[in-house]
Amino acid sequence: MTASSPLKYLRPFLLGNQYPALHGLRVVAVVTIVQIHVSGAFEQWRILPRGAFYERSTGLWFAMDLFFLLSGFLIGTMLLRDDETMHPRGVARFYLRRSFRIVPLYFAVLTALAVIGPTTAAQRSGLWREYLYLTNYLAAPAPPVMSWAWSLCVEEHFYLAVPLLIAALRRLRAARSRTLALALLWLGGVLVRGLEIALRHPRADFTELFQQVYPRSHLRTDILVAGVLAAHLQSQHGPWIVARLALLRWRLAGYALSLTCLFLLLAPPGGTSLQLWATLWWGSLTSVFYLPLVLMLINRPGAIGRLLGRRGFLYVATFGYGIYLVHVPVIDRLVKPLLVHLTVAYWNTTHALPPLGLLWSFAVALTMVLSTAVSYGLHLLVEKPFLALRDRLTASAP
Repeated sequence: MTASSPLKYLRPFLLGNQYPALHGLRVVAVVTIVQIHVSGAFEQWRILPRGAFYERSTGLWFAMDLFFLLSGFLIGTMLLRDDETMHPRGVARFYLRRSFRIVPLYFAVLTALAVIGPTTAAQRSGLWREYLYLTNYLAAPAPPVMSWAWSLCVEEHFYLAVPLLIAALRRLRAARSRTLALALLWLGGVLVRGLEIALRHPRADFTELFQQVYPRSHLRTDILVAGVLAAHLQSQHGPWIVARLALLRWRLAGYALSLTCLFLLLAPPGGTSLQLWATLWWGSLTSVFYLPLVLMLINRPGAIGRLLGRRGFLYVATFGYGIYLVHVPVIDRLVKPLLVHLTVAYWNTTHALPPLGLLWSFAVALTMVLSTAVSYGLHLLVEKPFLALRDRLTASAP
């Protein structure tokens, strides 16, 4: 045994690096979601009032849609280049590989939180909903143990459906027909959400819409389909996109479109009704924001793309799934006590409370560091062994 051989057990099972800039983009989304939940925790602890800063922080909610679009793009890219997707064996292989990628770590974290507690009897009785990825549909007598895992339910349902979508697309021989079909499916997602709101929640307040519309998988299909559409455009029209983005006017048009959408997401026009906002902002506007941005980053990275493509982002993105799973309990169970200790130490030294901005920044940075460390440990103990087993089970026969 060589001296370096033990180190192989400490090396992470890195994600594929076909599109480096997208790893950096994923890390940006992770940090954005973390800071939102830090602000939410601060508000719950009554140290951050609901004011301009809180609204700006939580107003970046659309970072979650970036996760959805990237999932659609990466899964769509994988399936569109797999000629076996239409065959039962290819579909079974896809489901097996996805299951080994996402289920073990999710089950491990969920089980740990349920065992460590504290949980109520009502929460324990509703755990089966969480294990079956149904918390975004089935009402439970108590808040779920992992309330933030609703997005994982959306993605799991997407994984179940996307092979069927790709198989249907393959029956359309012309690339333009596939593009049109995906565009119509995207539009259908917007219309379904609009009809759901108009017919069932015409006078709902934000809380009702957020609980009954925002987390439902069938009402979030537009942003996921937009990711598949991006993968299709890249697969079928990649050289054409590269040629167009070589021209400054096309790049400026793409960035202008994304920046316009960003402005509308941050500052909706006055007089926009809540129902119209939920219909158009929860997936459709974010699709238009992220789709050209992704295509530009992978085809014409520029300085921003090269920065996002740095190797360090690949490592953080590899642990990104774990970070998302554990960051909320990390905030509650690790960051909060450390903030109390910091506040007491600061008071004893200065006889004043630390600036709120300092506390908030420290909390965000500490949450990222601790969540990454916990995720790395879980990666070595849970993810890496299951990914190795997955590769052995799904290896092609010689």
